[in-house]
Amino acid sequence: MNRFAILFSFICCFLHVEGIASPCTPQGEERQKSLLQWEEAMNWVLPFSSRTFSLVIGSRPQVFEETILDLDEFTALYGYFTCNKPLVGIVTESDADLQPLQNVFDALNKHSKPSWAELVADELLCKAMAYRTLQKGMKISIPVAAGKKTKLVEYKVDEVLDLWQGMPAFGLIPSKKGASPILLFRGTDFSFTSKSSWASILSDFDLSGAGLTTFRSSQKKIHAWLEKASSSGKTKVMGFSLGGILAIYTAIFENVLIDQCVAFNAPGVSKAIFSEWKQLADSPPIHLYATQGDLVSRFGNMVGNAFELSSKVPLGPIEAHTKIMTAKSPVLLYQIDVEKENLTRFRASGY
Repeated sequence: MNRFAILFSFICCFLHVEGIASPCTPQGEERQKSLLQWEEAMNWVLPFSSRTFSLVIGSRPQVFEETILDLDEFTALYGYFTCNKPLVGIVTESDADLQPLQNVFDALNKHSKPSWAELVADELLCKAMAYRTLQKGMKISIPVAAGKKTKLVEYKVDEVLDLWQGMPAFGLIPSKKGASPILLFRGTDFSFTSKSSWASILSDFDLSGAGLTTFRSSQKKIHAWLEKASSSGKTKVMGFSLGGILAIYTAIFENVLIDQCVAFNAPGVSKAIFSEWKQLADSPPIHLYATQGDLVSRFGNMVGNAFELSSKVPLGPIEAHTKIMTAKSPVLLYQIDVEKENLTRFRASGY
């Protein structure tokens, strides 16, 4: 089975179940039931053993055993598999949907382990915040690691970039010096209710590499905003899934203006882009986080530093792709052997 057939099967499960429901309406319960059925079917077609990553032999994992009530409540109420009102990976237009995220960010700011708090905030930004309909001028306070402490930094939505047919990227500017501007890319939108949704799905199937044509067509806009934001410092680019690969392209081709790149469960780059990245004299840090059992992360070539997020319970492909892994306790962070991983079958036969 080639990468397009596998990816098409993966997307079909979203096509079938993407209806959004109010708290546990019959539609919400049907959506949840369908998700579980698709998960079981995909587990049979793509067993867990085919969705694991090559880890650095002998390396010890970083173990996070932290948890906070606000984060537990958020994932229980708004996770992708919930039947009430899923906010992870699903676009919503209600301003009220920002508040649950802000509650978690506020609580994270009080946590004693800044490395964990910032990782949680990054995952929530990529998998949930990017799917809110942010408008220019909106403000959100985000926890940022500052030495041995975490500080809450207010960010303002400076610009909403239209990448292609309404596909958004959100330019966020910090109110204080010392924090990096953020360019947040949205992942695939499976709502099928807008041009931007269909555009993101077409971008997934780009023959030159997932999202590459979209990036190339919008690079001038991206560059212009990065230059504008540079008065506040170099930018941190972020994204999940399709949004993650768009962030990676930005880090590679706009590297002079980039502080770092953070991507969750993103597909890899083509061999041609991989070669261009290898030739960079000064590449910004690229941090890839792939959930153990995720399918999308197994396509294309990984670049930068890659880490596997795993728990004690194996996950199906849909749950692995969408789950807020940092909410699990304990969660293990293993380093992926990128060179070895790039030789595995999905990558070698990809593009």
